[in-house]
Amino acid sequence: MSRSLWIPAFISLILLSLTTAGFAQSRGTSMDQVRAMRGEPLEVRGPVGDPPITRWIYADEVLYFEYSLLLTRVPKDNQPQPVRTDGLRSKP
Repeated sequence: MSRSLWIPAFISLILLSLTTAGFAQSRGTSMDQVRAMRGEPLEVRGPVGDPPITRWIYADEVLYFEYSLLLTRVPKDNQPQPVRTDGLRSKP
């Protein structure tokens, strides 16, 4: 996916998460605390950028960390989908 398409979608998801009640309860939780509560993630991506952002991917949601503190949690069904640029449709 083009970086220029992914970044606005990512920012929209972060802003959407800021308005949810669950965000205030989990923001600022350390990676160690999340690991103790949730166990190991299925996949870890990053860190990327400055400040470093790391994604922890679980079966039901993706957690975003800045340095080692939780920024937000995004349900898997709200993740940005890849956009095809070749004119073909992606399979549902």
